[in-house]
Amino acid sequence: MDVDLSSDEPQQCEDLWFEDGTIVLQAENTLFRVYTGILARHSPFFKNLFTLPQPEVIERYDDCPLVKLAEDNAQDAHDFLLALHDIDAPDSLMTDAFSIVALLELSAKYEANSLRHKVLKTLVPYFPSTLEAYDILTDKHKNDKSFIYPFKTIPEIVALAVALEKAAPSLLPYALLKLERCSSDETAGPIIDGVQARGRHIVLSPKLQRALLQGKPALYRQSRETVLPRLFMQSGCFGDCDTQRWLYLTKHTKPDGFLDPLPKRTFKRFCLECRMSLERDAEEGRRATWNQLPATFGLASWQELERATIEG
Repeated sequence: MDVDLSSDEPQQCEDLWFEDGTIVLQAENTLFRVYTGILARHSPFFKNLFTLPQPEVIERYDDCPLVKLAEDNAQDAHDFLLALHDIDAPDSLMTDAFSIVALLELSAKYEANSLRHKVLKTLVPYFPSTLEAYDILTDKHKNDKSFIYPFKTIPEIVALAVALEKAAPSLLPYALLKLERCSSDETAGPIIDGVQARGRHIVLSPKLQRALLQGKPALYRQSRETVLPRLFMQSGCFGDCDTQRWLYLTKHTKPDGFLDPLPKRTFKRFCLECRMSLERDAEEGRRATWNQLPATFGLASWQELERATIEG
């Protein structure tokens, strides 16, 4: 969007100003000349607005009715309207976390369900809700050098988690898991204090902050008790498996003590008997951990979260 936001005068948005447009929308100091037909087709909110009896005198701009979107951020409104009007809308809309937040929030506000489903379809591969989908994503990370995960920073994931809590609860557990994995005392600011983006403050709800507070120790307990219990007890092996046990834990435990329960694990340096037992425990344990992941964060079951997402 190429608009001088420092100006006090309303300005036309170049890429959403159609000379034959039939309505002008204003968000902050930015004007969009677009089409009532397209808005009505995708949004019952706008369809109802346009069919209501109109006052005899209405505000106009450039010989079009002017409707002010009083509560909407100009950049958010731009992304929402561009996604509705342009079938070839830039892919960046679907890989920019703050654009996605805007699309989810405004598609809910204006009842643009087709757009909401399109955004969620884009997000699903990056926020898996099954262990099989999680393993596919993990394998891409490991084996596809061209693969780049689009949401890298804590502020991006915080913003998405805020949106997903209402828009797509089934994608929320993985978002919280990502925050647990990348958070530390040095990076806790966005999680505690929130994120400044597009002129507004995006902050995790108290429920999600509590979820993260209780989640990390719960995940560590699952690593110790469900996924890797044999690493925390004497093996009884006559080889050097007890030494390997200590070395393995030292290598895979983060400085803050976090031991991730979900990665696929191999134990090549252990004897055959210990290796088979460890790998069996790890595979069964990570599946149990995944099934309990929503409960780990104090959320409803996977099935209930999926139902809430579908019902929207």
